[in-house]
Amino acid sequence: MPPETPEHVTLREYFERLLAEHDKAVALQFSNAQTALNKAESALSDRLQGMNEFRDQLRDQAAKFVTQSELAAKVDAIDNRIKALENQRANLEGRFWAIGAAIVVVNLAIALAGLLINKP
Repeated sequence: MPPETPEHVTLREYFERLLAEHDKAVALQFSNAQTALNKAESALSDRLQGMNEFRDQLRDQAAKFVTQSELAAKVDAIDNRIKALENQRANLEGRFWAIGAAIVVVNLAIALAGLLINKP
């Protein structure tokens, strides 16, 4: 066996050193992979949380929308009110027309009476 010097090592020591270096490299790779996995989990969690918040906002917004049946009921109520207002307007127009016609008849009657009275 040759004497051990810094330049000479036994085959066993050489393989043990290689194995130790390999173990360190594998441990470093595992550590790096674990760090990357933790970051990916964190990023995914943040993204999913954002998606859940967006879904909640959409759900809240959809709850504020009017349903088709509610809209139909409101439109029917407004339509009925418009028809009632149109009927009231028609009634008022008819009454004003009747009052105007009555005033014309009264004026004609007064004019005819005045002509008959002033007739010699």
